[in-house]
Amino acid sequence: MDNKTSTDVEAFIQSQCIALQYTPSDIHCTNSAERAIRTWKNHFLAGIASLPKSFPIANWCRLTHQCDHTVNMLRPCRQNPALSAFEAMDGSFSFDATPMAPPGTEVLVHLKPSRRTSWSFHAANGWYIGPSLKHYCCIRLIMADTGAERLTDTFRYKHHAMPVPTITPTDRIIAATKHLTDALDGTQEAPLDELQAILSLRQILLGEAPPTPVPIDPPPTTVLSTPISNHNLDDEPIHMWNPDQHQFSGIFNPPDKGTPVPNPIAFRPVAGSPAVIEEDKPPSPPVSRQPRTRAQHRATPVHLINSATTCPLSPINFIGAVVDDATGDVLEYRHLIKSATHKTIWQRSFANELGRLFQGIRDIKGTNTCFFIAKAKVPKHKFATYGRIVCTFRPQKDEQHRTRPTVGGDRIVYAGDKSTPTADLVTAKLLINSTISTPRARFYGIDLANFYLMTPMAEFEYMRLRLDLIPKEIQDKYDLRNLVDGHGWVYIEIRMGMYGLPQAGILANKLLEKRLNVKGYYQCQHTPGLWRHVWRDIMFCLVVDDFGVKTTALEHITHLKSALEEHYTVAMDWTGSLFCGINLDWNYPESIVTMNMPQYVPKALLKFQHPTPSSPQHQPYKNVPIQYGAKIQRVASDTSEPLSPAAIKRVQDVVGTLLYYGRAVDPTLLTALSAIAARQAKGTKAVADACQQLLDYVATHPNAGIRYKACDMILAIHTDASYLSEQEGKSRAAAHFYLTNKADEKFNNGAILTLSSIIKHVMSSASEAELAALYYGCKLAIPIRTTLAEMGHPQHDRTMVTTDNITAQGLTMGTMTPKASKSMDQRFHWLKCRHAQHQFLYLWRRGTANRADYASK
Repeated sequence: MDNKTSTDVEAFIQSQCIALQYTPSDIHCTNSAERAIRTWKNHFLAGIASLPKSFPIANWCRLTHQCDHTVNMLRPCRQNPALSAFEAMDGSFSFDATPMAPPGTEVLVHLKPSRRTSWSFHAANGWYIGPSLKHYCCIRLIMADTGAERLTDTFRYKHHAMPVPTITPTDRIIAATKHLTDALDGTQEAPLDELQAILSLRQILLGEAPPTPVPIDPPPTTVLSTPISNHNLDDEPIHMWNPDQHQFSGIFNPPDKGTPVPNPIAFRPVAGSPAVIEEDKPPSPPVSRQPRTRAQHRATPVHLINSATTCPLSPINFIGAVVDDATGDVLEYRHLIKSATHKTIWQRSFANELGRLFQGIRDIKGTNTCFFIAKAKVPKHKFATYGRIVCTFRPQKDEQHRTRPTVGGDRIVYAGDKSTPTADLVTAKLLINSTISTPRARFYGIDLANFYLMTPMAEFEYMRLRLDLIPKEIQDKYDLRNLVDGHGWVYIEIRMGMYGLPQAGILANKLLEKRLNVKGYYQCQHTPGLWRHVWRDIMFCLVVDDFGVKTTALEHITHLKSALEEHYTVAMDWTGSLFCGINLDWNYPESIVTMNMPQYVPKALLKFQHPTPSSPQHQPYKNVPIQYGAKIQRVASDTSEPLSPAAIKRVQDVVGTLLYYGRAVDPTLLTALSAIAARQAKGTKAVADACQQLLDYVATHPNAGIRYKACDMILAIHTDASYLSEQEGKSRAAAHFYLTNKADEKFNNGAILTLSSIIKHVMSSASEAELAALYYGCKLAIPIRTTLAEMGHPQHDRTMVTTDNITAQGLTMGTMTPKASKSMDQRFHWLKCRHAQHQFLYLWRRGTANRADYASK
């Protein structure tokens, strides 16, 4: 803040537990607000300079409102540079609903009949001063005759210097051509002769040659081994295949007897947008044609919103560092190179990685992803971001000690789309359940080396590293002492995709999609990271560069492996025993798979230096004792002393470390983690004690797991809520999602998702809290139903949703009449609407049979 601050403001800021820092005296450039004010003044002066000579300059103050809006529309948001500052604060701006013009533009204003006499002119002159944000298609202006400010929706601009845009004949021809294109590319319900006439007219208008039809070879009757093409397919055109026109079904013959593959099975129809296959010919099944329908909007499901990222689900290491097994210290690269024990092996690991990224080292071939340059070669419009060195230990890799330089992507401004369609944990668990529930199906793992590297970029990016962190053999080979600047920095030009770049994930994913489309693989429409093949019975989910593959025949996984090996270095896990950092113990004869992470908790306890508790702890979180006989069960307020910043950071570290473990294999932790996370910002000793109890619990039970059994892949949900069980009068909602057999309530299967979250609003009754839990559970179930359908397990019947509150069930089923309650209206009507759509069936069962009861307490 600026130094001119009152003591009252300072006291208020400190009372809100916010750190306060002043700028140095007489140095305004250190305060970003000063720079923002300078930008606003320059922007406003540019608008004043464009005013017409007739504009009454005394009204300059009325132009400041539009200046505020336009300067924020031009400034990128600091939290998300892809958005403008205006959109981040006020949402998207619609120029159609809120027209804008240069400030001071002369305007001809229509006078409404109520504002003019019978023989008066129908318009008057004025000057535009800004939009009217609260009115539809209206502007604010100053009347020339009275000087008063007025709103109008009927006007005509008369700018003194620029011509007002109009629709030219060329614009009309282009618009008509676009309509013809939409008619051809969209739903074709017209007869063929009419469509042919439209196509001919389009060719005449655009001067196009008649298109050459793309032949689609019919599948043969026998599956052959997959030949590997020697030529590069990256530059070949991709002809998109429409699954709404063709759906395949049939029975496939196995390959020759020398290949140990399962018996043939009948394949389900698939849907999506794959490409025409240009390699081996598939069998020739009967083809059924269906009428084309309009393409639906590709929206990201609710449970997959956070999956559009460029980060893996969770590594076994912690925050790019390794844990010393002897001392339990968390060591980053700068610590490792100072240790006599670790220095040699980790410096060599870093040299190997730099050699791969640059032009090679020793016998390691370089990829030419990066180049060392002098500081003077960094373009003036580019910013050299920092580099972070990440160390991990990967026992499943050939080179177990991994050291990678990653780009500080938060300092890079990239205007394009940065979200990458990556599968989340729910999708991975659904695929694992689908594998164990499909006869003769098997699960495999595929890892792509250097997946983010060697992806072409339209613009180069720049990074810098400290010379003293770079191994000496790299310094000598690339003569870095002649490139270092006066402050000890070495500058790097990044010419292709690299770890940490905000655009690296989406660029690598698009290139992978282009290469796999040629082989017949496509991404599912609604589930990010889920891939299928046009006719092969193979399906996989992609988490960054790790593939979890389900297939029923060895030939299909061999085909995918061969397709990837044409462009990437592929490492196969033929047992499918590790995916997303989770160990998978497959028991195919008994149709059971067990998920666990045996090394995760011991490493976490070593990291936090937490000893084994003297007595076993079987409760992850301290429960509130029931006050028998009391009408109101009150939650005791936290009056313990506050924690230091270092202690708060440790609490946050514990929550972040155990959260993935809880979501992956141990849902019993989620209630405790949710309660601690809600109080960690203003942590107290009671919060630290809760963390201590949670660590005692995982130390007592260090190897939790989830077991899935074969079933009919029918989604079922149990919901529950605890009323006024959290601080500040809050309640908790819980839901238990699992896959079961059709019409079998007693079937017990492992959870694919467990919800345990504090309801944001204060509930007025227990039934309202139960209704909120029912709403949260059903809302998360919608995208899961969609993912199951895209996996080939459509949910034909209503999803059974069980609650132990008869009021919540009666309201949603219509057996009870609700009283007027605004807070319940939205959830109540949403649940009734979904019930009317035959998506859910709400059931009541006693609390002892409710599987979500544990997660709500």
